[in-house]
Amino acid sequence: MSAPGVKGWLIHYRAHNGIRRPALVLVPARYGPHRHPDPLPLVISPHGRGVRAINNSKFWGRLPGLGGFVVVCPGGMGRRLPLHSWGYIGQIADLARMPHVVQAKLPWLRIDHRRVYALGSSMGGQETLLLLGQHPHLLAGAVALDSVTNLFSRYSDFALIRNGRGLQALARVEVGGTPATNPAGYVMRSPAHWVEQVAKSGVPLQIWWSTADAIVVGQAHQSGQFYERVKQLRPHAPVEAVVGTWRHSAEMRATAQLPKALRWLGLLPVAARMNAATTSRFHSEMSAASRQRSASRRSMSSSSRSMRLGCLLIAVLNVEKASDDITASADEATARARCGRCRSCARGGRGRRVQAPLRSAATSARGARRARASPRLRL
Repeated sequence: MSAPGVKGWLIHYRAHNGIRRPALVLVPARYGPHRHPDPLPLVISPHGRGVRAINNSKFWGRLPGLGGFVVVCPGGMGRRLPLHSWGYIGQIADLARMPHVVQAKLPWLRIDHRRVYALGSSMGGQETLLLLGQHPHLLAGAVALDSVTNLFSRYSDFALIRNGRGLQALARVEVGGTPATNPAGYVMRSPAHWVEQVAKSGVPLQIWWSTADAIVVGQAHQSGQFYERVKQLRPHAPVEAVVGTWRHSAEMRATAQLPKALRWLGLLPVAARMNAATTSRFHSEMSAASRQRSASRRSMSSSSRSMRLGCLLIAVLNVEKASDDITASADEATARARCGRCRSCARGGRGRRVQAPLRSAATSARGARRARASPRLRL
């Protein structure tokens, strides 16, 4: 559903691995197949972890119509997992193709290729920084909100948040191991590895982070450290920090701080502010939605949460089984969920199914210690 003054167009593109993926293109409603007078700026908006393209597009509200710019919200594809790309190089290449994808799918829409920007939050902020580091000549500006900049250390930090073990399992599938077994895989997906390219790009960059972030914990060692490193490399680099105490990604909304970030990029006029009645109504709706989400979380029983985590881990194990490039050790191979016949079964017995056991807390703790002892990122 489009906001007033904005028209949403659903397109599809082929990701780096040939899989068909959706993207939402938000265009000012006054533009269309028969009304396209001027080239428009384009904002590439990578989504957060697990966020669908349509949900990411809802954060923008009516801002594209107010500012006269286009937003493309692609549904990302990682090495193995959709919506959990965690900065995979193929996904970053797909983001870099978005101006040409939009132009090809909507040929009537004229894009100003001198004014292409990137703006994302959480994993989307991580991929915004990677896009700037790997394709520095593409962007005219970028804003990264509540980003992960060190995926290597982020793996062990997953254990500190809800469903942390499930997220670690997803990361092992997507990256191809742990930071101990595949350090290069985590390093290459970390913006901290590309900090020199970001500093030398000369592209205006705004980095937002919250000291109260309960999802990307320890933001002082994530976005904060990344910002300090950029300023060390290039003291006069056009990089600005915005620090606060908001909830994770709470600022990534048309009714929150997103207009401020767009004004900094020059995409929204300073005078384009919502009137008091509209602002009050939007904040009332946000408060009601927040109260409803809090009530839902409180009403969710511990058994229900355990069931969700169990389903997530079972799905991960199935993906691990299907991933032909993840080499399993001998004891792990016997623990995979499959139906086979043992020697006694070959003589006429009945096949039996082996259930893959969950990793113990001790095993996870040893893995976290090995990850912390592994080589650090190149800074």
